[in-house]
Amino acid sequence: MKTGYFLLILLIANFSCETNKTVSDAEKDKIKGELKVVVDSIFKGFEEANIDMVLESWNDSPDFVFILNGRTSSYEGCLSSAMSGTQVA
Repeated sequence: MKTGYFLLILLIANFSCETNKTVSDAEKDKIKGELKVVVDSIFKGFEEANIDMVLESWNDSPDFVFILNGRTSSYEGCLSSAMSGTQVA
């Protein structure tokens, strides 16, 4: 029963906090262009097996979380795993 109330509260909070701010087409195009550069760099790094090129897009931040197969890792943990060739723990 607690779960039901909790979900109800979450739904109410979700719909009551809705904003009507829309993104203009110019802003969308700018965002797409910025992301395209980063994503293209990541894929090029994968294709060339260049880990440094892939890692350039990662942000060393306390908010960084890498999730793979249900396992999470911080920036440092993920970076050390990538450099050593082991699976992210």
